[in-house]
Amino acid sequence: SSGINAEYGDGSVWKESIGAMKAEADKVKDVPIRYYRNTTRGGLMRARTAAAKFATGDIMVYLDSHCEVLPGWLEPLIEPIYRDRTAVTCPIIDTIEWDTMNLLSGKAPMSAIGSFNVLLNYNWYPIPRVEQERRRREHGSHWQISPIRSPAMAGGLFAINREYFHELGEYDTQMNVWGGENTEISLRIWTCGGSLLFTPCSKVGHVFRHGYPYDFQGDHFETVLFNYKRVAKVWMDDDEEFYYKLRPMARNKDVGSVSARSAIRRNLQCRPYEWYVDEIAPNLVMEKDLLHYGQMHSVGYDHYCVDHLGNEMKGHGLSIGTYPCHNPDSAIDNQFMMITNDGIFRTIDRCLSVNHQGVLTLVHCYDYDESELKFKYNVQEKTIVHVQSGRCVDAGPKSMVTSLSVTPCTGEERQQWTFTYNKIH
Repeated sequence: SSGINAEYGDGSVWKESIGAMKAEADKVKDVPIRYYRNTTRGGLMRARTAAAKFATGDIMVYLDSHCEVLPGWLEPLIEPIYRDRTAVTCPIIDTIEWDTMNLLSGKAPMSAIGSFNVLLNYNWYPIPRVEQERRRREHGSHWQISPIRSPAMAGGLFAINREYFHELGEYDTQMNVWGGENTEISLRIWTCGGSLLFTPCSKVGHVFRHGYPYDFQGDHFETVLFNYKRVAKVWMDDDEEFYYKLRPMARNKDVGSVSARSAIRRNLQCRPYEWYVDEIAPNLVMEKDLLHYGQMHSVGYDHYCVDHLGNEMKGHGLSIGTYPCHNPDSAIDNQFMMITNDGIFRTIDRCLSVNHQGVLTLVHCYDYDESELKFKYNVQEKTIVHVQSGRCVDAGPKSMVTSLSVTPCTGEERQQWTFTYNKIH
């Protein structure tokens, strides 16, 4: 019924107004609709796991409440599951503007996959060339509407075989509110024998809100950090330690026992995290593949570090600069720099190239001419040389700058840098 104030077990009061929605849904006589309500606030993972126990159909579809489906959305979403019960599918997410409720639905072919970075944060990345080639090879002239293999899902919208969901281990119901559950289930799907597919012909609108109409039962960052640490402990193998170098405040955080989730991983005989990085997620890097990493301190300008200045996810070809060094025991996302064993110089989410003006710019980390991305760090001289040009990374004439360049190597201190961690050969 409409307009009921309901008090939950945790003392919170929520206004329920499902009456109009129920009246509209009841007009659909061919499909029985059942309503279940939790008596306590449990968060996304517990709510969805509870819902799965009530479901009776062969395929379950999860959608956030703030969604609106487009015509013809369902058939292409469930067709891959009909062919393979271990396939998990996601629709293409169109934007519904939160303030006007206008739907922004594009007609261009899907151009992105979902993945997470070494912080376990979800982001969008270009579809890898190898995946596009597979789609062309397997689907011929219809390749642009064929399913796209994606390393991860955003989490709010997906379809899955009901029995497979239970066999796979449902959700980690020790996680709180939401955050990290999409990373965990994506890792589990791929490494434990399933596949995760984006279906271009299934389109669902989603309201991207400014802020949340609820609390996170405490600090938002701490809630998500709790969930992420549970993911790292179960799924990242040796790179759990790498995660703590990026998130030092997580190291001593009590997240309870993960033995039940680890047992699921063992019983399903899931592949290691390294397989996932090598075969599924081209944007990721492991600690074993790094030579020099951590905060990159300027020798010439004391207490200044290289910083991507928030440009990392704003677009292709933007610059990095220098900024006062963050406390190394805090979140140092913007200042975490890496040089790999292969000489790739990168941030958490982007790699560094040099444009025609000699400026370091942020580019995606795959499907590029790697010769442009090669750098070499000289531990004795503390210089970073761009291999193709033979020039050195230069901080410039002042301590805080919004772009870094490569210039002829002079040995000046403004061309000298130190890293927090260095692998000893």
